[in-house]
Amino acid sequence: NKMVFNYILFNTKNNSARVMEIGTAAGDTTRDLLDLASAHFSLPESSCTVYACDPFVDYAEKITRDNQKGYEDYCERFKSEIESGRLVFERKKSSQFLKELSIDPSNLESFDMIYILGA
Repeated sequence: NKMVFNYILFNTKNNSARVMEIGTAAGDTTRDLLDLASAHFSLPESSCTVYACDPFVDYAEKITRDNQKGYEDYCERFKSEIESGRLVFERKKSSQFLKELSIDPSNLESFDMIYILGA
């Protein structure tokens, strides 16, 4: 994954990175995206934003997962990034998250990368 992220982010043509992650789980990919996005631009970290969503609900494949704890752990892990605006996270299904993003005209810009994590 890091090689693919590296290539895509390195080849962006603007002076910032806008990345979307659908499905975050524990946040390992979120961490990679935040780190790699910042590493490839000689810009302040605030110029690189990750938009992410995960509903943290039961899936047939993960019936033993404690979704509330997973959500709380994720929010704690990325507390500073969420507060600074580098990470825009919502506990929602992707369909709702995308619908709400599209309402705000400032979100009509394209994304440099969209990463979809399957259940």
